[in-house]
Amino acid sequence: MWGPKNVKNESDRYCLEIAAGDLDGDGDIDAVSNHFDIDSGSTGFLAIHRNNGGGVFTTTTLPSIQTRIRQIRIVDINNDGLRDIVIACNTQRFNWQTQTGVYWYKNDGGMNFTRYLVGTGRCNAWKVFCIDFNGDNHKEIVVTEEWWGENSSSPCRLILFKNNGAETFNPQIIDPNLAPGGIGAGGAGVICADFDKDGDMDFVACGRNYWVAWYDNLGPTSPGSFSKHIFDTQWQLFDLPYTTYLDGDSCCDLIVSIDGYSDDGRFVAYLSPCSTAAVEETKYTYGTNWMKVLTIISSNFAKVEYSIQDRGEIRLDVIDMAGRTVQVIEQGYCSQPGVYKTAWNLTKEPRGSTSNGIYFVRLKAKNIPPIVKKVTVIRNR
Repeated sequence: MWGPKNVKNESDRYCLEIAAGDLDGDGDIDAVSNHFDIDSGSTGFLAIHRNNGGGVFTTTTLPSIQTRIRQIRIVDINNDGLRDIVIACNTQRFNWQTQTGVYWYKNDGGMNFTRYLVGTGRCNAWKVFCIDFNGDNHKEIVVTEEWWGENSSSPCRLILFKNNGAETFNPQIIDPNLAPGGIGAGGAGVICADFDKDGDMDFVACGRNYWVAWYDNLGPTSPGSFSKHIFDTQWQLFDLPYTTYLDGDSCCDLIVSIDGYSDDGRFVAYLSPCSTAAVEETKYTYGTNWMKVLTIISSNFAKVEYSIQDRGEIRLDVIDMAGRTVQVIEQGYCSQPGVYKTAWNLTKEPRGSTSNGIYFVRLKAKNIPPIVKKVTVIRNR
């Protein structure tokens, strides 16, 4: 029977958020909560609530930090099989605090956590999201800022902290002026998904100044670049975005909550305007140049289908994340426009069998820009 369970009472402190996950690998779900002083908000700490089974929790606290801890994520950052903790920390509205930024707490497997600063320099982190952005099994961290950015006169930013594989994070500013409205407008939530089904991870961010924006990842055609599209400025104080599938198609839909203290606490759903059939009809109608290939490849052969509308030289090849040619699938002269089918043999790559990872299948043909599709190879060999 459902009932409340008081894990820990912090009567003299705020608790803004709690996150859940199996931290000790025993199969029971543990919890992490954040706390900071009611009077000043200047000192925060994390409380770890270890689930001993049967609804019994043992609580320990981690060393305090001179900032306000906001959002918490429980995720395996360094691919060691243990779930770590990631936190976003920001200042009070009117003064800086000394340890504002993004941190991750490395889990040693014995419920001991070592804190590390993510990146360098100030980041007035508000909301945080973690994802393996480049397919190397090490998580990247993306954050939005609130009130202002690296100082009280700079705008809020959307920042992607790239993990180099050794958990040293290099910041990439995706948006140097995240929130329309200038200083104090603030960003709220951020989430990552392939919203346009082109094989690249995009961002959607929303903010406290009536906006939701999609950041389209331009992928291999313009590495590291994103195109910003604000698609709603109507509602009051957007908060956290979530991805879901609401209308039964294969395109990712979006739900965004509305902050309750300034509106009526509703949420807004945005349905992606496509279905599997519509996508196929739009992208692959005869008379256009196109290419189809599975986005996830788990076998030794991958079918590639493409349409060419002009006679001339064509080249169909595979490149890796570093831009190196892995394999040339086809190359020659196309004497007759039409639809062609071929296969990528993953066992005949020049250096041997193609390793698991992320690749790009690229079609070059006369009078068209290259068509590039991102694929993920996951094979058990």
